[in-house]
Amino acid sequence: MAVRVGTSSWTDPTLLACGRFYPASARTAEDRLRFYASRFPLVEVDSSYYRLPAARTAYLWTRRTPPDFVFHLKAFRLFTGHLTPVAALPADIAAELPSGARVVDHATLPGELRDELWSRFLQGLEPLRQSGQLAAVHFQYAPRVRNNAAGRALVRDGARRMEDQVHAVEFRHRGWLDPAGRPGTLALLRQLGAAHTVVDSPDQYVNSVPAVWAATRPDLAVVRLHGRNSQAWNRRGLAASSGRFVYEYTPEELERIAELVRRLTQAAANVHVLFNTNFEDQGVRNAAAFDDTLRRRPRQTA
Repeated sequence: MAVRVGTSSWTDPTLLACGRFYPASARTAEDRLRFYASRFPLVEVDSSYYRLPAARTAYLWTRRTPPDFVFHLKAFRLFTGHLTPVAALPADIAAELPSGARVVDHATLPGELRDELWSRFLQGLEPLRQSGQLAAVHFQYAPRVRNNAAGRALVRDGARRMEDQVHAVEFRHRGWLDPAGRPGTLALLRQLGAAHTVVDSPDQYVNSVPAVWAATRPDLAVVRLHGRNSQAWNRRGLAASSGRFVYEYTPEELERIAELVRRLTQAAANVHVLFNTNFEDQGVRNAAAFDDTLRRRPRQTA
């Protein structure tokens, strides 16, 4: 099976602080990425959600990882409908906004500034594209992006900007993937050439979606696991965002997910499985345990 397993971060502050994954000798960013890449074949870049990626940094990632190691890189938050602090924009672009502006969103930002941000974003990920290590750009749409005309227009705009780059889509408003919205959403993703992201998360909130085990591209399906900690899902005021995803999957849960992933490989040539349970070393432990589970022969049932 063409399944890659990894985590949605390799530098979460709680992971570094716990001291249970990286050896004491891994003291630099280079050391940590090299060590991570010796354990897993896939990782998600989360920092590009908060700030535009820097081409120099992306180039260094290509030098510190094997040629067959691949990245998912999250789209900048402005592009996915999140209210974005002006302080997160490049200084010259922020200077073009009205004095006193604190936040901005995709819909109200002047078109020429929006185009410039997209241009710089694409420039920032170019080293990964050139090395062949950029597996997908991951669009995690905000809960405020709903399954309506405006929401679909934003999803279409993201797909248009990607051109020939593979991108994956994850929704955070359940209207996209509830029984009524599901057929149209999957049809839209197929039309746009976007990889559907299967989400495993608490399934009782308006800002969570049910797990829909379907592929919308023949070459890639994405599975992103956030844990099932319903009490923490909407928790606020945390020192690190990973505090929302505190969860250790049981062997039984991992075996069931492995069964579903095996089925998904029949619809997509490649399946990328990313654990977003990044509190301390839970993400790497969940990912390693899942990889072991996936490699074992499935249990035979009578």
